[in-house]
Amino acid sequence: MPADSDPGAALRLAQSCLFLDESSASELVREIIRIQLSDDPETKVKFRGVELDRLLEVSIFRLSQLNPDAALELLGEMRAAKGDLVALVFSNVAAENLPSAKSYLSSVGGHALRDAVEPIAARLAIDDPEAAVSLLEEYGQPELDSERRKLVERLVTKDPAKGMAVAVKFASDGRNPDVIRAAVHRWLTVDESAALRWAGAYRGPGEKELREFLQNRSNP
Repeated sequence: MPADSDPGAALRLAQSCLFLDESSASELVREIIRIQLSDDPETKVKFRGVELDRLLEVSIFRLSQLNPDAALELLGEMRAAKGDLVALVFSNVAAENLPSAKSYLSSVGGHALRDAVEPIAARLAIDDPEAAVSLLEEYGQPELDSERRKLVERLVTKDPAKGMAVAVKFASDGRNPDVIRAAVHRWLTVDESAALRWAGAYRGPGEKELREFLQNRSNP
């Protein structure tokens, strides 16, 4: 019976997978990948209606808890892992073994890279902000602009001077000018007078967006 036809099926499925040992979780993930990659018509008919995506999600999540490296390697064997699955695995691995998560980024490409980098950047922002800055400089894709904004907003709240320096660094390549506006916006909630003084004197990348923001703020 397809899981969608039984409201409790998805919960029972998740519960059963979360008690798998490492060997069983690995075998299950490999079998699901084999089925999904199969071009055999009989195999497709046999597993029609089976919630393979959901089963893969909970089983590889379980494996990432038990053996992060194995989960990342299996993730790399998929033709095109979905973004939410990539984010799920990398988020869990980053929490358990950050160096391993970072080392596997080079094997991730396309849109999945954003989903892999985001949880690592979020973890580094807490544990090692300098490393988070370096990571988001190394991976400068526009898809990660939101992570850069979140990082500078976090830094500005704790240390405005440092946060604004990072914002200017991110904006200096011309690809993410709005990060200056976002940083000042957050700074205004911490120390409005200091933020306005800095903004009034600022000249550089993102200046246009910052001026428009300040003008709109003055004339709502």
